[in-house]
Amino acid sequence: MMVGNQAVQGLVGGIPGFDVTRCKTKKGWSVKPRQKMKLDLNGIKRRFKVVLDADILLVIDYEGEIVVHGYGELLFKDLKDQKMIKKISEEIYKAGVVR
Repeated sequence: MMVGNQAVQGLVGGIPGFDVTRCKTKKGWSVKPRQKMKLDLNGIKRRFKVVLDADILLVIDYEGEIVVHGYGELLFKDLKDQKMIKKISEEIYKAGVVR
C-alpha cells in the first residue's frame, strides 16, 4: 500500500477518477475527483446513515465519520485503510453521481 497520493482511474457508470491524499493535518484522508462534479446529496442520504445534513455537505457514518461535500470532496476522519477508503469512495460516488 502506498502512503501519500494515490490515483484511481475513471470508473464505470459515470464515476470520475479520484485522488486519495492525506489531509493537511495528517489526521485523516481526503478524496478529490479529478474532474469538476456535483454530487446529488439526496441520493447519498438514501443510501447512507446521515449524522449531519447542512445542505451543501453531509456527514455520514460508514466505517467512521465521512464528510461529503456537494462539490465531490470526501473527508475520512476515522478510517485509515486506503483500500477501504477507495471502496467506500466508489460507493458514495455511485450513490451521488449526477447523471
